[in-house]
Amino acid sequence: MIKRGIYLKKLRDSYDSELIKIITGVRRSGKSVLMMQIIDEIKNNGIDENHIIYINFEDYDYSDYTDPKKFYTYVKSKIID
Repeated sequence: MIKRGIYLKKLRDSYDSELIKIITGVRRSGKSVLMMQIIDEIKNNGIDENHIIYINFEDYDYSDYTDPKKFYTYVKSKIID
């Protein structure tokens, strides 16, 4: 996996912000890899894994959650505190 240092540096300051971050790019450009690297960084900085919700909509297990109501219910059920 290629370390996406430039992009991580740009996003790092906004980890604690409540603003929504959107990662865009063409197919197979490394968006998911970047997201996994962000997750690794915040876990290494002391964020409990139970406070991270990651959903890959290309995974068949999550195909039902393209429905907004089901998505909301799922995410709400994962929020601990």
